[in-house]
Amino acid sequence: MFQLVSNPTFKHDVKVRMPVDGGFQEKTFKGVFRVMTDDEMATHQLRTIDEMKGFIRAFLVGLEGIFDDQKPPQQIPYSDDLREQMIGLPFVRKALIDTYTAALIGEKRGN
Repeated sequence: MFQLVSNPTFKHDVKVRMPVDGGFQEKTFKGVFRVMTDDEMATHQLRTIDEMKGFIRAFLVGLEGIFDDQKPPQQIPYSDDLREQMIGLPFVRKALIDTYTAALIGEKRGN
C-alpha cells in the first residue's frame, strides 16, 4: 500500500570525506531531510555557494550524530546555528546535496 504523506521527511546517513593531512577521512552523521516537490526544486539553482546553501536550507530539517570537540565529546542538538556551521564547510555542503539528491532518485551512494 502506498500512503501519500502531506509533508514527508526521511533520515539518511551522510558520508563526508573530511580533508586531513595527506588525504581524507570518512565521517558519518544522520541528516533529516524534507522531500521537496518538483516545483520547489525548480526554484533552486546550484551555481553559487549562496544558492547551494539556500537549497540545503530548504530541505535540511535535522542533524543527528554531530559532536563537539570537548573531552568527552558531547552531542550537539540541532539548531539553525548548527545547520549554518555545517553548510559553511564545503565538504559537508557537497555531502548533504549528494545524499539528498541520490535519495530522491533512489540511487545508492558509497559501498
